[in-house]
Amino acid sequence: ELAAGGAFYGMPPEQAAKAADVKIPLQGHFANKDELAVAAFRHALDQNRGRWVGDGIDPSWPDRLIRLGRRYLSTAHRDDLSASCAFGALASDAGRSPPDFRAAFEQELKKSLRAIRECPGLPEDGEQDRAEDAIAFLALLVGGIGRSRAVADRDFSDRILSVCRDAAPRLAHAGN
Repeated sequence: ELAAGGAFYGMPPEQAAKAADVKIPLQGHFANKDELAVAAFRHALDQNRGRWVGDGIDPSWPDRLIRLGRRYLSTAHRDDLSASCAFGALASDAGRSPPDFRAAFEQELKKSLRAIRECPGLPEDGEQDRAEDAIAFLALLVGGIGRSRAVADRDFSDRILSVCRDAAPRLAHAGN
């Protein structure tokens, strides 16, 4: 009788062992590291997207971008790498990744853009403008947080956050 087990590539086929019959800790591995990277990326975004966007109703589109920008471009978010955004962590590597990862990155990016622009109470007219704003806004956030983490000078890092945070409402008012 075994105390624990590990399958080298995924779970064994049903003919070899029924998963429901396994009574010991069993570590299953992904078929390859690319499959693991996709699963980890999706999991990280699923865990953090709702926390960041929240479920509040914002009275206007500029108010929404201001709230989201303040939440994302904060010193607390910059300093808490355990709750770091997967987009910020992997954006530069995604372009050099295999097609499956890039496809997952694109799908998750579209989900996040939808979460930014879908706000209960906002009028349906202006949806196209909000979609464009959301792309620019997310690029501003990910770029701002990444640059603020990359520099050694704390004052300069704070300045990057502040400038990017202040740009969010200007972005929302640009089309008005």
